[in-house]
Amino acid sequence: MGKKEKHIDKITWIIVSLVILFFLIVIGIMLKSNPEVNPTKTKSEEELIKEEKTKTSLEVMNEIIEILKNEDKVELKGYLSNSFLYYDNENNKSKSLDGFLRDLNILSSSYEIERRGDTSQDDVVTYRIYWNVIEQNKDLGRASQYYCLQKITIILKKIVTQDIITYEIDKIILKDN
Repeated sequence: MGKKEKHIDKITWIIVSLVILFFLIVIGIMLKSNPEVNPTKTKSEEELIKEEKTKTSLEVMNEIIEILKNEDKVELKGYLSNSFLYYDNENNKSKSLDGFLRDLNILSSSYEIERRGDTSQDDVVTYRIYWNVIEQNKDLGRASQYYCLQKITIILKKIVTQDIITYEIDKIILKDN
């Protein structure tokens, strides 16, 4: 092989390498920007709001209350955050949803819901459910929150996914009255 042929082979090899590198970069960019291939890429909150793909914290709470009435553990699990914690009546901390469902006393479908004061975090909302409100006390004009059988405090955390802005249950605190 002559010196000229070696030089042409070297240039050909460099050009082929650059073309392959270019195509790998282009394919990588396309895969990274495709939400079906890369589900961690999310739309911005502004886009989701514009597309009206949001759930309010109250809508989520109403869904959770219906799930609690039906005592549907499978559905309730779908609302739990990865950092979910449950605090029982004695303030014992647990990650067990079973403990909460075991402690929950659904004697009637009577309840009242109250949004509690917001925290300093924009992505956290707190609600309290006054469960099994004793109707006789309500009729007497007494404040139902003091005359219920269980108070359930649910702390929701806002999440933004590819499809929707919604809320997950971060903490549940159950207190018997």
